[in-house]
Amino acid sequence: MFVAVIIIVNFATALTMRLAGTPNKNVLLENTFAPHHLKEPEVLKIAAEYKKRLLQLAAGLSLFSLLMLIPKYEAFMMTLFWLNLFLSLSVYYICEILYIRKMHRLIIEKQWLLPVEPVLVDTQLIQIKNKKMVSWYWFIPSFLLILFGSILAIRNGELYSWPLLLTAGIVWLLFVISWYFIFRLPVRPVTSDRQINQQYNDLTKYYWSLLSAAGSYIIIPMIFLPLFSLDISGTAGKLWITGLLFLLLAIAFGSIWFLLQLRKKQDRLINQASDYRYMGEDHYWRYGVYINPDDTRIFLPDRIGMNLTVNLGRRVGQVITGAIGVLLLGVVIVTLLISYLYDFTADPFQFTVKEDQVELKAPLATTSVIPKDAIEKVQLIDKIEGSVARTNGYESENYSVGHFQVDGKRANFYVSNDSKPILHIQTKNQDYYYTNKNPELTKKAYEELK
Repeated sequence: MFVAVIIIVNFATALTMRLAGTPNKNVLLENTFAPHHLKEPEVLKIAAEYKKRLLQLAAGLSLFSLLMLIPKYEAFMMTLFWLNLFLSLSVYYICEILYIRKMHRLIIEKQWLLPVEPVLVDTQLIQIKNKKMVSWYWFIPSFLLILFGSILAIRNGELYSWPLLLTAGIVWLLFVISWYFIFRLPVRPVTSDRQINQQYNDLTKYYWSLLSAAGSYIIIPMIFLPLFSLDISGTAGKLWITGLLFLLLAIAFGSIWFLLQLRKKQDRLINQASDYRYMGEDHYWRYGVYINPDDTRIFLPDRIGMNLTVNLGRRVGQVITGAIGVLLLGVVIVTLLISYLYDFTADPFQFTVKEDQVELKAPLATTSVIPKDAIEKVQLIDKIEGSVARTNGYESENYSVGHFQVDGKRANFYVSNDSKPILHIQTKNQDYYYTNKNPELTKKAYEELK
């Protein structure tokens, strides 16, 4: 699974970054050209070489990711997963920077530098810049979806589904924030033709605001799907998960296709104009990201016309980027810490019997305290029968820890998936599943409760 993810990420990243090698608004590899220079053989050669190099890197990095199939320890596999991911992103970024500079050297050698135009302020366009945007009212139905999903989850007893509910709320808020920044984007006339500038602005704001609103309708229901697919297990469950993954890929590629249509329409509009106003932006994009402390914008369109990017020249932009970096680092640390603790702790899943209660513990997981008089049945099983779904916790090929549901009934897992038998403790409202890495200790735990 992890190898497949890395390979998909490698080629998806390469294909996306190849867009920088195709002219958009007279910009090619972060360098602005006069329209007639875009067809020069030297320019086309560098662009083609850049696109080819990205695919070569994707193939090489994908082969390197096959090393993840070797380790038997989950901790080593997770380490290789994150190493592959960060290596891929670093290599692609370095490749882009090298070709941006190569293209810039060509411009200098050929003396193709464009004169910098003064900023054109169109007060009429400023007043009507958002007239084609979809309204914020579009976000109300998706918010009602969150409320409906939350109420349904609570009514069904999904008390441990709060991470999904929180995720849905955060995702919805991010879509609203993206819409707000699109709303706030200032108008920058790209030509001297007022009508083309208005059409260009209307087109851009409509497409981006529509994508923000539509995204909330698509992604939020998908977040809640695990809560309402608990009765699916076995082959049907695997097919369900595979279907969800393909649906996510379809959504991702559908979004890219949607934005590519916007990009094509933008280029057609600009090609109709007699000029393109170059305002010296290349200097601020020379590292592949936008760094301009004199620009008041925090978010702005990227140069391939597919996304909003952050202005790293502003303190707020630096804080946002830093926060994302810290969050990602936290995810890396937590996943690695869990896998190393589970793999290399002699007894990661602890079973303790006290005078009137039983305790089940695992690193970085909730401790279960079970009153002895609440236990209705204790048994050893070789396999957990029925539909199993995780609602909150950690699940991998080797370990299942946290809050699950088994045939609709709440359950806490402390299970090493390779260890058999499994101790099954039943109470009226909740079940518990436990294994020790040493099967004999699992059997001993059973004897203590029998």
